[in-house]
Amino acid sequence: MNPIDEVQASSVQALLLYAIVLHALHRTNEAEDCLRRAAKISRHIGMNDPAFASNTAGGNLCVEESYRRTWWELHTTEIYVAALHRRVAPSTALVRTMPQLPGLSGQGNSKSLQSFENRVFALGSQEQYPSAYYKIEASRIISRILSLDPTHATHISDVEAVDHAIASWKLYAPSGQACVNSHGEVDESLFQAHYLILCASIFLHFPRSALPPRVPSAGDIACARAQAVEISSPVAAHHTAKVIAASTAIANLAALPCALDSHSPFFVCGLVLGTVVQLAAATLHLHDPSQLQRHRDHIVLMLGVLSHLGERWTVARNAAACLKAISQVIFVDPAVAPMPQQAHAIPAEFENFSNIDWLDMFTPDEIQGTVWNG
Repeated sequence: MNPIDEVQASSVQALLLYAIVLHALHRTNEAEDCLRRAAKISRHIGMNDPAFASNTAGGNLCVEESYRRTWWELHTTEIYVAALHRRVAPSTALVRTMPQLPGLSGQGNSKSLQSFENRVFALGSQEQYPSAYYKIEASRIISRILSLDPTHATHISDVEAVDHAIASWKLYAPSGQACVNSHGEVDESLFQAHYLILCASIFLHFPRSALPPRVPSAGDIACARAQAVEISSPVAAHHTAKVIAASTAIANLAALPCALDSHSPFFVCGLVLGTVVQLAAATLHLHDPSQLQRHRDHIVLMLGVLSHLGERWTVARNAAACLKAISQVIFVDPAVAPMPQQAHAIPAEFENFSNIDWLDMFTPDEIQGTVWNG
């Protein structure tokens, strides 16, 4: 047996950290394998049991807290990765018993998930909760989306219920501006919570919106420039407005005055989703200069952040190259101006996107295939 697979809590911690690093290095299948192994060990030793931390930590409150944080981080990571890769809900999202929520290290002040969820019915002023609680709540909303059919087969009331959960989350959580204080210091857990809830909105609304589901070819863009597109369905228009608003909010997070390198590599995926939505929206607004300029500004910002993060993380570097190639097709009209000069030629693989769904571009099959290589 590989020592990292020993049946103990430290193995779960090691595999989880390794999975995050592998994801950042764009070794997607290996990262998913590590997550599966971590989840398997956590189930075997019962880390989801509310009594696990206290029974195995030897009375050390810091170790207890570490075990709780480990399980919840595995829980949120599994859900997020499953959503990104168009998977079903992962194993940790399906368990019936869960540990106490993570509290403040060494103080033994953690609460149950049910207690936190019921805060919305409390009278008087709202209690202050650790930022990690909001991150967990956001990930669990994503888990609910995984159970919905991405097509129009899902009953509208089920979609509305999740949409209302997203809207409610924003009402009861600290604002996105609260992620950064006046000194530029980041509350990373709260920052992650906000981009998770925005990704949830994209996962929910994009498939039901009027945005084109597939990456456009140069021919598609030429046709769109020749004839404006109108959204005839009020329901589709509603979903379109919400998904564009979510992607714009991701751009706003990217513009917060803080060090970009402080963020988790999973923020890369949020930036990719935000950019994809803006690119898709731009294809609808080629005849509206003001709207098109807004989409362009959001895209340029997020591509800039991806390029910066790409100096450290392979996944960001590859995403930036891929999305820049698509951006050229949409924003550079060859009839008006030539394509920009490239310091490095775009690999030929990046020129063949037109048969790929926007949200399938970053699934493991595509990542490991021709699209992302090079």
